[in-house]
Amino acid sequence: MILSPLPSFCILADDLSGAADCAAAFAPVVGPVPLYIDATLPELGGFAVDTAGRAMDSETAAAAVARLVARLEVGDVRLVFKKIDSTLRGHIAAELSAALEAAPSFAGAVVCPSFAEQGRALRNGQLFVHGVLHRDEGGRVLDLGSMLETSGLSCSVISQDSSLHPQELAERIARAFRAGVRAVIVDAAESSDLERLAHAVELLDLRVLLAGSAGLARAVARRMSEKAPRRAYSVPGSALHGGCAIGLVGSLSQVSEAQVQNVARHGGAEIVRCDAADWLRGTGCRQVDRALAVARACTARGHNVLFAIDGSGVHGSSQILVESMARAVAPLLEDAGALLLTGGDTARAVIDALVIEHLEVLGEFEPGISISRPAGRRGPDIYVKAGAFGDEMALHRVFEHFQRSLQPHLGRAGVHGGLSPQ
Repeated sequence: MILSPLPSFCILADDLSGAADCAAAFAPVVGPVPLYIDATLPELGGFAVDTAGRAMDSETAAAAVARLVARLEVGDVRLVFKKIDSTLRGHIAAELSAALEAAPSFAGAVVCPSFAEQGRALRNGQLFVHGVLHRDEGGRVLDLGSMLETSGLSCSVISQDSSLHPQELAERIARAFRAGVRAVIVDAAESSDLERLAHAVELLDLRVLLAGSAGLARAVARRMSEKAPRRAYSVPGSALHGGCAIGLVGSLSQVSEAQVQNVARHGGAEIVRCDAADWLRGTGCRQVDRALAVARACTARGHNVLFAIDGSGVHGSSQILVESMARAVAPLLEDAGALLLTGGDTARAVIDALVIEHLEVLGEFEPGISISRPAGRRGPDIYVKAGAFGDEMALHRVFEHFQRSLQPHLGRAGVHGGLSPQ
């Protein structure tokens, strides 16, 4: 699978944050990467697609992937990267099986969801998060090989160590495919393991479907950058465009809640909360209308705002919850200087509410936080962070960055604490 320095590529992701994370890895090499959220795709170049499969049932998600991969099979896209979640959420087995069935030219899939920068490692085909064996909500250990075999994909697992040369790894992968294996799972715990895997895939004389998280995407992009001619493009430093920054945290992860608490503790934005039941009622609900009034008053004073959910109780679909939040706050977002969206479903809900057809991914603020802009129209820079990514100060660092952008125009708008409309 020896690639030219700047091959045409497609990133297929099952949520918006994952699509943006992977696209951000390639942006410093190829320039801004288009991220599409509908079925209109280019024939060439590098681009990403959010299929929104995470929010679908398994059969529907797999069918969406199959349709796109079948279209790519007859085009000139040389590298197909199927983004999968680094904690193995979503319909991974069904989507990979559908992709391989739709594209006979693939010898199989090389699968590695590790993301060292976020503490996600794969050992013996099992997922570890910050060194702890990861289990699903039912307490079951997540074994990637077993997951893939449920969709009829024959698997093998290749372990890595520091003495393994990329050529040897490539030969092991090729032997597995030639023996009839459809999915080769490659362990990786460190960034160097991902770099070695990216190099090995480049050496293959077979066309393969690459499947991984943004960790593997970053390693592949670095390989491309070493071979590509130097480009003038660099990720731009974002400034607020005409207004304050507004954040929306729809993720219910403990990581996200800790990050919100640290914004409240250390400053950078006013926290405006409603409980889930009120957000689901939307505008017209007294609590939500008061929250929006509080937010308007804050932005009028030059303060950034972060919308969040008060409490963790959600009855029904979290997707419906974030869609209701997005519709409620959308009128405020139109005039924002920048947006900070936490959670893939949250980001997609906001993009849909603002009727943005596709984005240009510019790069990343830091690992796990991508920067995009609406394509072909004026709009705020959009920072997207997966709900469970980052340390406890991640959101605070972004708002500090926004605050520095505001200072020349408004002075220091130091803000602390949180507001729950009464």
